[in-house]
Amino acid sequence: MTKKYIYKGIYVKKLITIVLFILSVQGCGGGSSSDSTKANGTNTDVAVVPLDYKSIKYKNEISNKYNAVFRGGITLKIPLSWYQEQSLDPEPLVLSTFYSEGTSPKVITIVKTDSFIQSRQGLSNISEVSSKPINFSSFEGTEVIFTANIDDVALKFMQSYVEVNSVYYSIFFFSEAQEFDRYIEVSRYIAQTSHLSILTHETTEISVTKADDDFLMLICEPSAQNSNEYQLYGKIMSQELTFSEQFLIDDKSLGCLNVNAKYSQGSYLVVYGADYNDRHLVAKRVSKTGVVLDDVRIPVSFYSKYIDLYLEREFSLSNNNKEINILFDGDKYLVTWRWKTGNGSEHIMGRYIDTSGVTSEIFSIHEYVDGLIDNTIKAAISNNQILVSWSTKESNNNDFAIVTYGKFINDIDIDVVRKIEPSIIDENNVTTARFQDLTPIDNGFVFSWVQGGYCSTCEGLSDEAIKARIINRDSLLTDVKVSSNVITVAEQTTSGGASIGEAGDRSYFNIQNLDNKLLFSWITGGAFEETIYYMVSDQSLTEISDITIRNKKIGYMPSLAEIKVTYSEDRLFIFQTAYKGTAVWAENKPSQ
Repeated sequence: MTKKYIYKGIYVKKLITIVLFILSVQGCGGGSSSDSTKANGTNTDVAVVPLDYKSIKYKNEISNKYNAVFRGGITLKIPLSWYQEQSLDPEPLVLSTFYSEGTSPKVITIVKTDSFIQSRQGLSNISEVSSKPINFSSFEGTEVIFTANIDDVALKFMQSYVEVNSVYYSIFFFSEAQEFDRYIEVSRYIAQTSHLSILTHETTEISVTKADDDFLMLICEPSAQNSNEYQLYGKIMSQELTFSEQFLIDDKSLGCLNVNAKYSQGSYLVVYGADYNDRHLVAKRVSKTGVVLDDVRIPVSFYSKYIDLYLEREFSLSNNNKEINILFDGDKYLVTWRWKTGNGSEHIMGRYIDTSGVTSEIFSIHEYVDGLIDNTIKAAISNNQILVSWSTKESNNNDFAIVTYGKFINDIDIDVVRKIEPSIIDENNVTTARFQDLTPIDNGFVFSWVQGGYCSTCEGLSDEAIKARIINRDSLLTDVKVSSNVITVAEQTTSGGASIGEAGDRSYFNIQNLDNKLLFSWITGGAFEETIYYMVSDQSLTEISDITIRNKKIGYMPSLAEIKVTYSEDRLFIFQTAYKGTAVWAENKPSQ
């Protein structure tokens, strides 16, 4: 059977040339690369990184590593597809390299050429054994097994690789032939469960919205004209991890901490803060294919005949995308946001926008909210019932409880909704309660939060846990019916003692409805290592999976990374901040 491989953009037959170089090493898995040269004197240092580490876009950040053991080992590599961008012809395209510790240490480099067998300096009897398709990180990849001798020692090699967005990713495994079968299934398992990290953009703020089978990423870049404003761009990502070109939405936004989006009926509604001097919320519609449909902004937080909502300067400083909620009820959008007046009073506001961009009057969902806690205004819709929740604390004193209120607002005249008394959803005496969230389920909502663990503004340290309550609506129009018992979703949230971050601008904790199951995800760590966790539950929170742990070294972060989780039909996509940018990685969607 003829097999095809891509070399410099052209399909050619067959794969692998093995080229052997002598290398002086210092200990297992490392060595001096200065002695590694080709016959013509060209330096042959080969840059490889762990598969789940960084995008290869930043070539100068890829480190030189040789990491394997002669008698068996598995190494995760990113092949150097970016060699295609260089003028290296007729030099071959390097796929991966490994270090072998035998009687004489060597570095073996796998390259792509149109010739399958070439051997130098000790390699002999190279022969392909098999080739077949495999599941590689939820994508269709290829597994190639071949044999070769080094210094008369019979070795077996397996390379699993996949092409995603014109980049090859590879896992390379080898051992002595007699030991090969003991390790091969481990290597196959790693290929199936590994994660491909792709750089999406070069900023470190995450805003991504799911459509039917695509995603809109919102990207903010500093404006050259005004240091307080940003150019707001969009980019469409497919579930195959391909990306459109960036397109401009607005050149005077207030940054991605003040932006959110919602998809429905073929287009996205993008809501964002704009104009540093005025500081108000506006919106534009963007098609599913990335075409901006509005030349003129849609007003969101101003132009009201009932309330003067010309926003004070405090607005953009107290608002962020964790407090801008967008819902769609099948006919129109509802946008809710937090408004802080010049005298310091807090209000929760709302406005309806239909699919053609026509707006209702602005209305107050609740006025004069005392002790409103940042980032706790949430809104969700279930069975055409809209619930808005928020959390308060009368004082920073630990003796005061955190109280969460809720109010149903649909089916109520917008002129009277502000007069309806809210119901208490939860009254929590734990001062470390944070990351309050509201998620729709079939017959109601789940209100969840994190409590315990580290908190720099709190006294003492307690065990960290994820808690939740189930909420539904009874026969009374405005009453919120809350489960009497708090449900503990997870008691052991970390593996190494680190805590989920404190509430703030970044997202360290997510909960969402994943095909009628609930997906909880969170991130811990700091400095150079972050760890991602997730678990799946049924909607009643009675059948909860074990916690899945993903150790992700994303590098050089001064604080915790941000996390955003979404999904397609069969894949889970995790967006996270990385060094100098935001990366996404995919894996098979978890099942309970």
